[in-house]
Formats: sequence, C-alpha cells, structure tokens
Amino acid sequence: MNMKKFLCLLLTLAMVLTLAACGGDKTPSKGDDSALSGTVVIYSTQTDVDHEVFLKIFNEAYPNVKVEFISGSLGELTARVDAEKENPQADVIFGGLSQTDGDQYLDLLQKYTPKYADQCAVESNGYYTYFAYQYVCLIKNTEVLKELGVDVNGYADLLQPELKGHIIQADPSASSSAWRQLQTMLYLMGDSFGDDKAWDFQKSLMENCDGVISTSSSACYKDVYNGEYAVGLTYDNGAISLLMNGAENVEIVWPKEGNTVCAFASAMVKNCPHPELAGAVLDVLSSAEFQLAREKAAGSRGPNTTYVNDESYFPADIDQGVVAMDFDKMSKEKSSLIEKWTDLWASVNG
Repeated sequence: MNMKKFLCLLLTLAMVLTLAACGGDKTPSKGDDSALSGTVVIYSTQTDVDHEVFLKIFNEAYPNVKVEFISGSLGELTARVDAEKENPQADVIFGGLSQTDGDQYLDLLQKYTPKYADQCAVESNGYYTYFAYQYVCLIKNTEVLKELGVDVNGYADLLQPELKGHIIQADPSASSSAWRQLQTMLYLMGDSFGDDKAWDFQKSLMENCDGVISTSSSACYKDVYNGEYAVGLTYDNGAISLLMNGAENVEIVWPKEGNTVCAFASAMVKNCPHPELAGAVLDVLSSAEFQLAREKAAGSRGPNTTYVNDESYFPADIDQGVVAMDFDKMSKEKSSLIEKWTDLWASVNG
C-alpha cells in the first residue's frame, strides 16, 4: 500500500470514529425512554381521576412500565416511608407535599429536577415536583340542607345550631388538605392570623362537628355526596370531580370570607428501588400535557405556565379573595399549630 492510500484510509477511519463518538453523546429521545421497563410503586394521596389521567399519558410514553398505586393520607404514607427507610418499597410520593412543608419531609426524599421544571411558576426546593395548585372549599348536600332548613355560603355559616352533627372535617395531623383548611381558617376567621378570635371559631366549629372527624379529606366530599353529612370541609379538585361526573345533589361553596392557595407536589423517595422509573413519573407530572389533562378531568389548576384551559369550574373572581400566606411561617409553626388544634379537639370531645 502506497503512502497516499494509507493516509486516505486513516482519514476515513478518523471520520467514522468521530461520527460514532457524536452518536454516543446524543441525548436519549422519547423513543429511547419508552424502552424503560419494570414496576414503579407510587404512594398517592390523589384521587382516582388523577390516577386515570396520569396513567393515560404515562402508559403511552412508557408502555413497558407497570404502575402500582398505594393510596392513603400524607400522614399515613410518610409514616410508611419512614418505617421502610432501611428497605424502601415506594419510588414516588404523589401529592400531599406542599409549599408549607419547609424541610419536614426532606429526610425521606431524594433530590430530582424534572424535565419541565423551567416551565413551573413555583420555585422548587430541589426535591419537590409541583403539579397542582390547591384552593380549599366546602361541599354541601343541598337535599340534606333543605331538610335541615338552613344553607351554607361560608365558614361562619358552619356554626348554625341546626348543623350540629351534620358537618365532617378531617384531622390536620393526618391530612394535608385538612392542614390547608386549618391554615385558611386561622387566616380568615380572626382579625389577624391565629389570634384568639380565630381559635374561638375553631372551638365553636369543633363543638358543632359533635365528635365527627376523618383521617382523609376525600372522605369528607364522598360522605357529603352520599348524604351522610350536610357539609364537608375539603379541597377543590376532589369536590369538582363530583360535579364533572354528574352529581346533582351537591354544590361547591367557595367561602364568602375568602380563600388561600398553595402549590402541591410529588417527590422521589430516598434510595427508592427504581430511581429511573421514579424520574419518568415526575417528568410526566411536571408536563403541560398532564396538568392540562388533569385540569380538564378534575378541575384543578396546575403551575405549568405553558398551557391555557378555556374550561374552568372556578369562579372568575376567586383570586380576588385570596389571602397571601407566609409559607415560611406555616412550615415553622406547623407542628405547634397542629398540636394546639389536637389539644383543643381533645378538650372539646373529652
């Protein structure tokens, strides 16, 4: 072989190696992602509707991944994650986590930046993947209220004596949505956050609940729909899902006193068995596709800024009555406020 041919051969070989190297650095495409397989375990505080919306999108993107949901309140699920920390069983906590948590749950979680983090209106703490805003609300059974001869349009109306024993609320030590309700009432039902007037209202409400308490806010809207109670303290998309499914005996009450709003999140469990699958779950939850589909299916707004929904179950002026919360204050005082609520509940029902 002469020198000219040898140099041409070397040049050709160098070009092949260069192209191969470039191909090796290529970011995996969605088609590559779809090759993921296995079972991802999700501990979820969310509704069946949320699960259905998620599965439709996730299964299309990752057809070889099986999803197992285990449902419960945030308190139940985080206690389970903590008990399993030497041998984690869950990959993701779906819901329940919120802006008001501070660092309460971070020891149980693993940092992850989802695919669409830059499209989220809420800044993450490095652990949370925000997928929903939550407003609190009341839900009323119009048929039961008609029998009782009263109506409810806000928190103050819950103290009507005719409603004693006909109100259901959840325990804020076990339910993240009930904690949201407590925050909201402490802001709205006093002259300043958590003053004596606000706590006096809590005591009067407890007395009118007549010992009724649930560990889950979802039980509140379901039991009101079933006619077991006249009024429940609950959250937006759970109540809205009833209306979207054709319920005619219930109405949502956006409290006349106002409202609060915060973002809810999901997160990867620390040392989870399938971090790659957990990441895929969080990527989907952060997407505009999921959040728009979820809003259309359940009515709850999402923080992804790249989508617009022309259909909404929220009143157009709902944000005008929203009181801005001090999230840092809420996270720092959560334990003491819930302890105070628990002690008060025990004294009322002792």
